[in-house]
Amino acid sequence: MKQLKHIVQSEVEKVDQVIRSVDLADPAVYALWAAQTYYYVCHSTRLLALSASRFPQSKDAFHKRFCHHISEESGHEHLARRDVKAVGFDVADLPELPATKAFYQTQYYQIEHIDAMAFWGYILCLETLAVHSGDWMLEIARKTHGKDAVNFLKLHNSEDVDHLEKAYKTLEDLDDSVFELIHDNLTLSSSLYSDMVRQCAAFAETKTAAA
Repeated sequence: MKQLKHIVQSEVEKVDQVIRSVDLADPAVYALWAAQTYYYVCHSTRLLALSASRFPQSKDAFHKRFCHHISEESGHEHLARRDVKAVGFDVADLPELPATKAFYQTQYYQIEHIDAMAFWGYILCLETLAVHSGDWMLEIARKTHGKDAVNFLKLHNSEDVDHLEKAYKTLEDLDDSVFELIHDNLTLSSSLYSDMVRQCAAFAETKTAAA
């Protein structure tokens, strides 16, 4: 378990460096990031439901954990939509970037064609990121965009501490094969999330230059 936590932390620190390299104080960049968050979070409960359906009776604890997690994540996409609006944009006017599509679409493949246990890599990536980077992201966003633009960050920065503790407790005593599945998807997820952040900054820069 200590090895898993160390690997997750290491991967998330790479993502954190990428996020720190972009200007979240720029309304266009922040709105794009919040819009991408909306797009992939729309799939959270669906991915959890798909994963839950794939666990056999012998893995009933994972089935029950994911079923419960569905209720915890329900409706969170609306928080991101509100944040976009608070910055002066509308989700409908902001594109779903290629890296965003790749970020969540690969999870359907992981669950259906590899193993539902692999989805833990995606979960650990996002929830650790919320805890690791949430404080400073929240501070920047609140200071530059106002308290009405941080609904998503505020909730996940506080809630995901408990979610992480539950996740690691559920993942106690992993065998090596499952560990590798989670590790591989963690690496994939962190890389694609980093690409998504970079694309947000690049798209915002392109639009600003064109204007």
